[in-house]
Amino acid sequence: MVEVTQECRHGVVAAACASCWTPPTELPLIVYISASGRAFHASLNCPTERLTSERLGDVFPVHPVVSTQVQDRLAPCHACFP
Repeated sequence: MVEVTQECRHGVVAAACASCWTPPTELPLIVYISASGRAFHASLNCPTERLTSERLGDVFPVHPVVSTQVQDRLAPCHACFP
């Protein structure tokens, strides 16, 4: 796995590059999603989820779900799963 701060061949931080980032192979049983989200989170306190809600001026409720229910349709959060 590439270090979080290491730049990839595309000149961006590897963890933020959609081409170079490797998703986690093992997920926790329970992950968290919001109604507006495109990613699942490892924690209710994910800073990315909080910042997105604040930027949009709306706080979306976050719900726990079993990871196998969402792993094929949502991406893992880059902050929660570096």
